Amino acid sequence: MNRYLAIVVAGWLLAGWAGCAAESPSSNSRPAAIAQSDDTTGQPQTDEVQERGVTPKPLRPGLTSPQVLTPIPSTPSTASNPPAFGLLPGDFAIRSYLKNTPLTARDGGHHSIDAVITLDSVIGPNQRFRLATVQPDYTTIQTSGGYFVSAVGGLGGSPNTTQGVQTELQTPQRDIALFRIDGPSAAGTFTIKTYDGHFLTALGGGGKSTDAFHTDAVQANTWEYFYFLKCGDLGSGYQYAIRPTGTGNIPGKGDFVSYLTAFNGGGMASQAMTAYSGLQAGSRFRLIRQGDGSYALQTSNGVNYLTAVGGGGIASGDNLHTDARQVQAWEKFKIVEQPNCSYTVQTVSGFYLAVGPGSSSISTRISDPNAAPSIGYNAKFELVMVGL
Repeated sequence: MNRYLAIVVAGWLLAGWAGCAAESPSSNSRPAAIAQSDDTTGQPQTDEVQERGVTPKPLRPGLTSPQVLTPIPSTPSTASNPPAFGLLPGDFAIRSYLKNTPLTARDGGHHSIDAVITLDSVIGPNQRFRLATVQPDYTTIQTSGGYFVSAVGGLGGSPNTTQGVQTELQTPQRDIALFRIDGPSAAGTFTIKTYDGHFLTALGGGGKSTDAFHTDAVQANTWEYFYFLKCGDLGSGYQYAIRPTGTGNIPGKGDFVSYLTAFNGGGMASQAMTAYSGLQAGSRFRLIRQGDGSYALQTSNGVNYLTAVGGGGIASGDNLHTDARQVQAWEKFKIVEQPNCSYTVQTVSGFYLAVGPGSSSISTRISDPNAAPSIGYNAKFELVMVGL
C-alpha cells in the first residue's frame, strides 16, 4: 500500500514539473520583466458678440474611424493623479485657442498694468508658469519671477482696461489669485474662471500687447478657450494626452485635432493605436517613471501598458500594442523635452515615435526627430495634463 502511494505522489509531482516547463518562456521570447519603479520622486453676452465680431466656431475633433467613436467610459478606473493638492511638477505654457499665442508675464511678473500679454512669441521663461492645486477645486498660477497671477479690477464687474489681470502678489493667500481650470475638451482646450465664476477672456483671441484680458464674461466662447501645454518635469503617476506639435487651432489653417489614442482604452494585441482622434478617455496615458529615468505609459483602463512591438523600429502598420500587463523593455520610453515645450518619445531600440501626414499613421522607426519632417513625419509632441 505504501509503495503504491509513493508511486502516485511521484507521478503527480513529475506531471506538475512538466506543466511548469511548458508554460515557461522560451529562450527567444521577449526580454525578462523589469520591475516597475515606485518612484517617489457657449454663447456670449449680446454686447460681447458686437465687441468681438467673431462667429463661435465649433471645437470638432478629427474623428472618422468608427473604432475611434466607440464609446469609452469617461472616468477611467484608475487612481487619482498624485498629489491630490499642491504644486504640480514642471511648468506650463498657456496658449490662447483662437490665435494660438502664448501668455507672457512681462518681466516675469511684478506688474499691475498690462501684466500679462498675448503677443506671439517662442516659449521662454516669461511664457512658463507654475501651477498648484488648492482645495477644493482651484488652481494658482505663478510666474517665473515668483509672482502670482490675480484677477483684479474687472473681477465680476465692468472690464478694466489696465488692471484686469495683475502679477503683483507674492503669496496666493487671496481669493483673487484662485482660478478654476476646467477641461480638457475633445479638442484639448480649457477654460479659466475667476474665484467668483467669471471667465478669463483673451481679447481678440490673443495677439495683444495691451488690454489683453477681461474678466467679466459669464459664458465661454472662442476667446475664453486656452491650451495648457506641459514644459519640463513630467513627474510620475500623472495622466497626459499626447498630440503632435502643429495641431490644434492653427491661424490661417483651421482646426486639426490629433491625439494618440488607445482603442477601447487599452488591452488590444493588434491595431491598438491611432493618432487620428479627438481627446477622449482612450487618449489618456499615465506616465510612470522607471528606475532608469524612462517612462511606462499606462493606458486609461488602468491595467495595460503601451508596447513598442519589437522594441521599436517598425515604420508603419501593427507597431504598437496595448495588451501588456507588466513593464518590460518594450514598454519603456525615453521622453525628453525639446525647445518650445515639446517632447520626443524614444523606444528602447533607439528609434523615435512619429506621426505621419494627416495623422494617418504612426511610425516607430524615426532615427532623427529633427529630420522627420523631410519625409512627412512629425516626431515631436506636446503633452496636455489631464485633471488640472
